[in-house]
Amino acid sequence: MSGLFAFRPMETSTALPSHCYRDPMLVLERKQEEEAAAEKREQARKLARMSLARIRAESLFTKDAD
Repeated sequence: MSGLFAFRPMETSTALPSHCYRDPMLVLERKQEEEAAAEKREQARKLARMSLARIRAESLFTKDAD
């Protein structure tokens, strides 16, 4: 029981300074915007790697899936 009330040295706080807190909706919107931009970049890279012939060939098989 002596350990229960033993003195502990002050631990450093893990809380952020007040200027680091933001509106959660702004954080969420920013995250969604970044994810959408990343997806758009990935699609652009994917299209850049594909030749026109491949795009046309794939469109033949994906028209029914849409």
